[in-house]
Amino acid sequence: MGILKPMIMGKRILIVDDEPDVSKLLSLALRKSHYDVLVAENGQSALDHAAAFRPDLILLDLKLPDFDGYMLFDRFKKDPATAAVPVVFITAFTVYGNEDVSEKTKRMGAAGCFYKPFEFRDLKTTLETLLV
Repeated sequence: MGILKPMIMGKRILIVDDEPDVSKLLSLALRKSHYDVLVAENGQSALDHAAAFRPDLILLDLKLPDFDGYMLFDRFKKDPATAAVPVVFITAFTVYGNEDVSEKTKRMGAAGCFYKPFEFRDLKTTLETLLV
């Protein structure tokens, strides 16, 4: 028997989404593209995971059980450990709280915004640009 070499993974991506189907599909597709992936199903879990996992990029859903994505984005940007980490919103909402989501996330400084359902190849292109 040969020695098994560990799989060399690429950049680390934290997926923050409370929809298991979305998280699972994204995880599988990103791992196939050689990203190291960790999933958080709520805001508190995302904050805990971000501190330990030290992601290179965060994919953030807008509506979570304990935080909304805007609040969580603000927490990430105020934390020196994650302040420089690009955040891409993934959401089913085009309008949230009477505001256009794309406009608000751009104004906040997010690295991108994708509406569910989206084409993975479009997301992958964005990730490749951000994770140079």
